[in-house]
Amino acid sequence: VCRTQDTGDTWQVCTSPSKGWFNYAQSFDCVNPPLGAPTLTSIANCLEDQGLSTNIGILENPSSTPTNEADALYFEKSPTGSSGKMVFTASLNLTNQDTVNVLQQLGTKMQMSDGHAAFDSDTASAMEITGGKIYMYNLPFSTTPNILVNGVPSTGVDVSGVSYDSGILTFTANHFTSFDVFDTVYVRTDGDDTICNGGTNSPVASFVGTNQPCAVKTIAKGISQVSTEGTVNVAAGTYNENLNIDRSITLKSTSGAANTTIAASGTVITINANGVVIDGLTVTNNSTSGMGIYASDHSNLDIKNNTITNIGNGENDVVGRGVVIVSSASPVDDINITNNHITNITSGLR
Repeated sequence: VCRTQDTGDTWQVCTSPSKGWFNYAQSFDCVNPPLGAPTLTSIANCLEDQGLSTNIGILENPSSTPTNEADALYFEKSPTGSSGKMVFTASLNLTNQDTVNVLQQLGTKMQMSDGHAAFDSDTASAMEITGGKIYMYNLPFSTTPNILVNGVPSTGVDVSGVSYDSGILTFTANHFTSFDVFDTVYVRTDGDDTICNGGTNSPVASFVGTNQPCAVKTIAKGISQVSTEGTVNVAAGTYNENLNIDRSITLKSTSGAANTTIAASGTVITINANGVVIDGLTVTNNSTSGMGIYASDHSNLDIKNNTITNIGNGENDVVGRGVVIVSSASPVDDINITNNHITNITSGLR
């Protein structure tokens, strides 16, 4: 691809590219735009300075159709925090101004953050033509997460090429404008862990199939579905389960501790992450030993508005305790335990 020198603004297919990708290409210092097209190497260097890696500067022909994904043009943020990767697995026609516009505006047209990717329909269509494939890194789910398209669960919507493995979600840009994991999951006793995805507070009664927009039945399922720093809203009722909270979330009742109970033997709630909030629940194990809420070496915990009762049946049992916060391997900070009612327990706080 080269620019016609007499007009200065017309691009056409040329032969024997001499520098980078374009004839007459010039180095770019990331500040002052060159008079001609920038070399691909300088583009790559500028992107690297912004924390974005790409192979655009080393591919022999970035616009050609790659024989496999490993040879395809990509842009990637390093796999830490809210990061991801976009790969173009089909041919890129860089003589087409619409394609060029999509690439130039991708940074503003596409949003990507923790568990969220969004772009408008024109960008989605353009990315589909170019074989756009998106990777989202460091997601916390043990199984393939639920998907929102335009803010609602994706049932019946054409979302293709979805796979999930070891914290990496992969999907293709195929006629959708928003792709999201749930930041709020709903739990209720008349929900269902198989049929429902937790995306709404609806009971399961009128739904069939799988991945339906209704509440899940168990709190453990809700925890597995919600995104980091999301909220699991628990409706009134009694939930007989032991919970392991393995990332920063808020676990909150919608009707208060008087109406929402978690009952189990042993330790009822184990916190294995920083930044956890437990709000408005009754916690009981009604057995001869155990703990209500337990955390070891974790900080920024907010335990509030709970009723913690009948841990160890009030017997003289040294391990029957209400709330236990342990610092064994490292110091803990910012532990907030407020407005809790602790009753009928051998030892309330430790």
